[in-house]
Amino acid sequence: MSQQMTSQNSATNNAAPALVAIKAHIAALRAEEAAAVRIRAQIDAKRAEIEAAQSGIPALGDLMDQRQNLLAAIALGEKSESELTDFDQKCAAGIQAHAEAQQRCKAVTDEGAQLIGGLQRRLGECESRIAEMRRRDNGLLTAYLLEQAEIAGEAYARAADALQKHYLRLVSLDGVLKLRNLRSAGVTGAFTPQITLPAFMVSACAGRVNKNYPEVIFNDFLAYNSGKTDVDLKALMAEMLANGVSLAGQL
Repeated sequence: MSQQMTSQNSATNNAAPALVAIKAHIAALRAEEAAAVRIRAQIDAKRAEIEAAQSGIPALGDLMDQRQNLLAAIALGEKSESELTDFDQKCAAGIQAHAEAQQRCKAVTDEGAQLIGGLQRRLGECESRIAEMRRRDNGLLTAYLLEQAEIAGEAYARAADALQKHYLRLVSLDGVLKLRNLRSAGVTGAFTPQITLPAFMVSACAGRVNKNYPEVIFNDFLAYNSGKTDVDLKALMAEMLANGVSLAGQL
């Protein structure tokens, strides 16, 4: 089973290299885009960590104002140095917590800034690769679509050959029925059915077009004008005679 799938994949790759190329391109592009998303997420997470460290520093605004006021009062002789000592002792824990939080924040901020700088450079490189790959999108897509058009064109040309063959045969059978007065309407009715098989700008159609009418592979007018209908009618009569069906006689 595995060997069969490998063989089928190999056949597909050989038959449709543009399909293989665009799949590889899309896979590589998705990988780069996923990498960019991961890098941005890491940058955002580190920035959030820095913001959390900054917001975690205890506020000392009121304490500092109070200490400044106390120092001013001491300088003016309104307060004593012992009151400053008492104040500092009461506020020592808060001041210590503030200092320690500032140190932690500085460490987190400094390290985070360096990491963010490195990540941003990596993100820039990743985005440059994505932009370069995006510039190849249209070329790869064009190659893929034209390749698929060639594949479809081959199938279309084969179907057109078969349709042309069966159309001419039906017209020939219709001709015998009418010429021998066997059935006035034949199988086509009063008029030969119109048909046009357009030519496409693909390799499979190039060798099938009429040089005077390059826009079509086959149509009823060209079939009649080129004598194909007569040739096919005679071939049908020869076939009937070869098969022992001689009742139709000669036309």
